[in-house]
Amino acid sequence: MEVKKKAEEIYVENINIQTDTAVLAAKIYHSVIKKAVVIINTATGVPQYFYSNFAKFLAQKGYLVYTYDYRDVGESSYKKLNTSKASYYDWGKLDFSAVLKYALEKHSKLDVYVIGHSFGGSCVGMSSLSTQIKKVVTVASPNMYWKNFPISKIPFVYLGAKFGIPIFNTLYGYLPTEIKGLGTNLPKNVGKDWTRSILNTTSIPGLIPKTESYYHLINCEILMLGFTDDWMASPKAVKSLKNQFSNARTNIKIIKPSEFGLKKIGHLDFFRKHNEHLLWGVIPNWLDE
Repeated sequence: MEVKKKAEEIYVENINIQTDTAVLAAKIYHSVIKKAVVIINTATGVPQYFYSNFAKFLAQKGYLVYTYDYRDVGESSYKKLNTSKASYYDWGKLDFSAVLKYALEKHSKLDVYVIGHSFGGSCVGMSSLSTQIKKVVTVASPNMYWKNFPISKIPFVYLGAKFGIPIFNTLYGYLPTEIKGLGTNLPKNVGKDWTRSILNTTSIPGLIPKTESYYHLINCEILMLGFTDDWMASPKAVKSLKNQFSNARTNIKIIKPSEFGLKKIGHLDFFRKHNEHLLWGVIPNWLDE
């Protein structure tokens, strides 16, 4: 049966998913036909609603799509940010795991795929359940070590991580990334982990103990998308992340905006609505292979 659904045939269900101590606000994008489950892991500081058009697009292709916000940000924010203890560890190890567990149990007869944007792709190996994922797509997911950034950005990145983030964390009690145009404001410990990810060669995967790391156990297919004009996840940084998924069957695709008649894609624009007909098909086409 041909999978062609109109937007009005997609309906969105709002749910709550319990983690260890937090409740995550999540959405399920339903369509009549459900050939597989897709979980979208958001980038740092990017709320789930940013991916709503992309989620609807995938639902129209026959996927059951989950989006969610990590604890203490977006729709999962239930407290003052300066009181939050949330960290990258919590977001990857606990929150992603909770959503993945929920989807695996609720849809046991369907394959589960994960699409991770930036941190959302880099954190996949934090979950012990990641070995049950059938396919992974990372979009602009880097090894954030400072030497992987473009040379022109290294002073800004290094000094920001070494001094800027700690200073702002101390002044505000959280990281005020909104004032720099880097997404929504972040919990203090996420800011600390951001610094650690930039200053250490293993970056985000290195934030968890080796005994709790599952990157090397993932053996599914992974498509890693990068963009030549993305300084936050340079092609070098995207390729470097591959080393963490040592046993996965990894395919790296670096896209030049001009190949699609675009002036820019950068770190965020892949998911913007105006790129639906130009870029989005890359992912379902690969998932359907």
